[in-house]
Amino acid sequence: MTVKKSAKTKKGIAASDNTLKKKSMLDALIRENKILTTINNIAIDIGRPLHLEELLNTAQEEILNLLKINKSIIYLVKNNRLEAITYRGINEDFVSQVKSINIGNGPAGKAVNTKKIVIIDDILSSHCEIMNISEIKGVKGCIFIPLKSKERVMGVLTLCLERPNPIIKEINLLESISNHVGTLIENALLFKEKEQ
Repeated sequence: MTVKKSAKTKKGIAASDNTLKKKSMLDALIRENKILTTINNIAIDIGRPLHLEELLNTAQEEILNLLKINKSIIYLVKNNRLEAITYRGINEDFVSQVKSINIGNGPAGKAVNTKKIVIIDDILSSHCEIMNISEIKGVKGCIFIPLKSKERVMGVLTLCLERPNPIIKEINLLESISNHVGTLIENALLFKEKEQ
């Protein structure tokens, strides 16, 4: 009887393992679906003749919902400066202090100059244009994502992390978002030129 009992136990463990694998696969599929939906929504916006600020607000909302992040700023590159266009979860007093920053050697400037994502795990111990001016309550780190259209950097999406976030490891997803939003910016600027 002992043998039969252990065989039942092994069968129960195997069934439990299969259930966990199925749940894990289902969770992964749900996450992938959310990612594709967000990128698709941004891609749809690319073709819409809307004003730039409206498009960026929509894209920013989609991105923050997907990544489960509450605080961010989108900057556009203008005359060797970064100009804040939209922001979420950050008070206006703070944003007014960082509304326009030089493209220098800090993380935002590095993102523009290298055309690569810059991740700052500990914002207080790094040289950061944003943190030198003031402190964003509760922010532990930041991700500076260059918003590219082809090889041209149109702006920077700054994601403010209040706690460790696994999104840091998903560089391909962040680059895909970067390319879509960069194209969105370029198309909106071209549309604005044609309107004038």
